Amino acid sequence: MQLFRHFFRVALFCFLGIFTSVAIAQSSSTDFSPAQTEAIQKIVHDYLVNNPQVLVEVAKSLQKQEQDKWQKEAAKTVPEIAKKLFNGGTSPVVGNPDGNVTIVEFFDYQCPHCKEMSAFVNGLLKTDKDIRVVYKVLPIFGDDSKFDVTAGLAAYVQSPEKFSAFHDAMMKLTVPLTPAVTLKVASEVGLNVKQLQADMKNPMFGVEIQENYELAKKLNLTGTPAFIMARVVYDPKTHKMVSFKNPVLVPGAVDEETFLKAVAEARGG
Repeated sequence: MQLFRHFFRVALFCFLGIFTSVAIAQSSSTDFSPAQTEAIQKIVHDYLVNNPQVLVEVAKSLQKQEQDKWQKEAAKTVPEIAKKLFNGGTSPVVGNPDGNVTIVEFFDYQCPHCKEMSAFVNGLLKTDKDIRVVYKVLPIFGDDSKFDVTAGLAAYVQSPEKFSAFHDAMMKLTVPLTPAVTLKVASEVGLNVKQLQADMKNPMFGVEIQENYELAKKLNLTGTPAFIMARVVYDPKTHKMVSFKNPVLVPGAVDEETFLKAVAEARGG
């Protein structure tokens, strides 16, 4: 996935640096002839070809170190912004409104890794009836992104049920998401497109997007998707957060096993 590929590349550069340093240390001169340079490159190449699992292990270790760092930072930050994270407000909320685990997802419809992760989220919503998902729109790919997510927010105001259909349809699309495509999706799932376009002008959606940018900044998020999970208790009448514990941050796309493990960690005992 996205993060693992990043750390795999980092691991590769680390190994290149290690082998080069060793070669320099063993040489009486730091100036290599073309033949010596080629020999060093062959050593690196042959070692990695014969031991590919080493790079995988290093990449996983680097990824875990970075996630642990994010987790420590999130543990300090989440209590300060918990109400804005876990209470829906103008953010779309799906699943069990009183579910014991709340998943907050920062996403952008233009983000390919968000599309990958949507299958995991939808699968969890179908199999785990104690899950509550809060969608935090975070348009990071320009004006079309902002149009898409604003349409999503307006769709939720018009019909929470049709928002879910709109959201799933947008996440499944692989074609470029222009405003025309977005409005076509809205029409196909049964939304009133004229009403949607009028509602999209509501300034509260701009406020929502700006607040999400600020939340993402406080959490040191550098892109989408990102997930914050916790065991949250809500008031049964107002559905407002009463308390939370076990916050877990998943700052990027991960495999399904890692995702479900994070959910289990957030649920705790």
